[in-house]
Amino acid sequence: MPYIGKKPADIIATAVDTTTGTFSGDIDASTVNATGDTAAGDNAAIGFTSAEGLILTGQGSTSDITVKNDADATVFTVPTGTDDILFPDNAKILMGAGSDLQIFHDGSNSNIDDAGTGPLRISSNGTGIDFNKGTSETMAKFKTDGAVELYHDGTKKFETASTGVNVTGTADSTLSITAGGTSNDSLINFVHGSTTDGGITYDHNGAYASEQMQFRTGNNTPNMTLNGAGTLTVANGLTLTDGNLVVASGHGIDFSAAGNASGMSSELLDDYEEGTFTPTIESTETNPTVSYSIQEGNYTKIGNQVTAQGYITFSSYSGNGGSARLHGLPFNVVTHTNYRAVGQVAISALGTSLTGDYTSLQLSYNSGTSMQIMMNNSVTGGMAETPADNIDAGTFIRYQITYFTS
Repeated sequence: MPYIGKKPADIIATAVDTTTGTFSGDIDASTVNATGDTAAGDNAAIGFTSAEGLILTGQGSTSDITVKNDADATVFTVPTGTDDILFPDNAKILMGAGSDLQIFHDGSNSNIDDAGTGPLRISSNGTGIDFNKGTSETMAKFKTDGAVELYHDGTKKFETASTGVNVTGTADSTLSITAGGTSNDSLINFVHGSTTDGGITYDHNGAYASEQMQFRTGNNTPNMTLNGAGTLTVANGLTLTDGNLVVASGHGIDFSAAGNASGMSSELLDDYEEGTFTPTIESTETNPTVSYSIQEGNYTKIGNQVTAQGYITFSSYSGNGGSARLHGLPFNVVTHTNYRAVGQVAISALGTSLTGDYTSLQLSYNSGTSMQIMMNNSVTGGMAETPADNIDAGTFIRYQITYFTS
């Protein structure tokens, strides 16, 4: 060393410029003790105060202080005129005896790397923890003793609540569950304790036609299945506690699973209907001149079978010959060779009573929505039509007929 063996006065004369007070050369000592504070404008100063301890002050065009390693590479700097610490890319802040926690920027990404055996904990005694994009857009909020909120492009979409979760959307709200592959299932499970009681399973099966959704209840058993074709299968019956079961036109209840006779042509119950109609009386010749007191008609249609009841009374009646016909059935009778619908009719207070062996009346389909009133011959078994002139203003007609419609 240049000052070993020299007298102090010689050292001072050699190392210190007595005009400017500037020191140059190496300091060969175990410690350097500073006894005062540094000041603004110091280019490179070491200071000490009892409150602040060791003080390093510098002044440069880009950095006030630069710390380098033995390879002359920058470890960190204090940018000029700031109170910041600047680490270069890939320079890490290491924490823990095994450097388990590392914080660094790799040139593209900012990283917090936790390699410890325990969890990475972020704690707050304030109102919560917010994750933001810049200073204006919220990404997530974790509220102390409250909700966790997740945002999409600044708009809240998901929020936990004391009763569960809320999913919010300005239009359609979507919760997507993605399976690992086309042969995997997407599942929502409902768990009590450690037991899965039920849930919803979507079986992808690799093709839309064979996909199905299962609703699992009762010890996680599939009790309802909706397949890719839109067919719903319910395992143990369907109960409606309110509302109606609505069937589209042309469809109905299919009983094909049940046994059937050899002549079966359909096992589809495709209609049920109740309503009213207006019965009238006509003739095979000139229709009678009629004023009605009562015209009541009711019907029930189950599938293609119709049961109709009618009641007619007259305030005035004038017959014009021919045979009586009852008109106004709600549906045409099916057209079929030799088919005749037969019903019952009761007529009281006929203007002309039944004569000879004709002792009872019968209703028989004529055509369209018209019916004949037939008189039965109890001796010969023959039948004759009831003349329209046998009816008068005092006649009451009640009838019921069951027939098939197309």
